[in-house]
Amino acid sequence: MADIGMLNIPKTIILDIDGCIFKHYGKGACFQWNSNDLLPHVEETFNAWEKEGRCIILITARKESCRPTLENILRVKGLFWDHLIMGVPHGERIILNDKKSNGDNSCRAINLERNAGL
Repeated sequence: MADIGMLNIPKTIILDIDGCIFKHYGKGACFQWNSNDLLPHVEETFNAWEKEGRCIILITARKESCRPTLENILRVKGLFWDHLIMGVPHGERIILNDKKSNGDNSCRAINLERNAGL
């Protein structure tokens, strides 16, 4: 995966689940349950993030009522996270953050190709 941080301080990764971690079949959040195959480089990237002390926030359009099933799938695949936000609409996701006092940016976005992995 491309370098996701210049500063030598703890970093937070906000990562969508379908299309970035698991294959996205384009059928909507309620029909993703067949897509439990990890995409390329997911497991090794998560392991590297753990070693680097990253905070991992997973987001998904999957319904909150599906949380126990999704959490089980993630655990079976050996993945871990700090926060899981469910029911996020499919539309554009925008992150706002303030700049550091020295003017350095403290937020970036990387758009991955769907189903290409990390």
